[in-house]
Amino acid sequence: LKYEKQGELPRGLNRVVDLKKRSFINWRDELYRYVNSHAKSDYRFFPPNMKYLYLGFALPAIYGEKLQIAVAVDTSASIDLDLLDLFLAELSEIMRSYDDYEILFIECDSKIQNVTRLTPQDELKATLKGGGGTDFTPVFELLNEREPNTKFLIYFTDGAGKFPNFMSQIDTLWVMPEVVDVPFGEIIVSSDKK
Repeated sequence: LKYEKQGELPRGLNRVVDLKKRSFINWRDELYRYVNSHAKSDYRFFPPNMKYLYLGFALPAIYGEKLQIAVAVDTSASIDLDLLDLFLAELSEIMRSYDDYEILFIECDSKIQNVTRLTPQDELKATLKGGGGTDFTPVFELLNEREPNTKFLIYFTDGAGKFPNFMSQIDTLWVMPEVVDVPFGEIIVSSDKK
């Protein structure tokens, strides 16, 4: 089967690509894809999964999702109010997206400033403590010591700070306005500017 535009001969022509074209991948979509992959689904046998019941299989059915994650916000002096607003707006949207969640919310500059456990009954406060330098290590030390079962951490930051000198076993997603070299985890660039 031949396609009309395929051609038969190699050309080796340089093709100019428009580098200023807007990306269609929204960074928020990527963030929520990560968050959704860490939501736990609960299963139960009654009522069973109706999809397979006619075949004689009584398989468990999913009846709810619970999101259990940690979220750290860099509250250092290098984070301006616009960036803090963006970080809290995204956390608020995550909270609105789930009926059942437990989010360990950590405010940290060069030290832990505040730790709050957020559930659907809690309201996100708009006042954050910080304003000093930036050290990411205290967040990972806190999670390793007090919350050893933490599987996923979202760290909202500008990336300007001291990183831990050890590899974290926690699946870490760094959300920052530009790419910075990080020792572990993945980065999502939180910019709507193209």
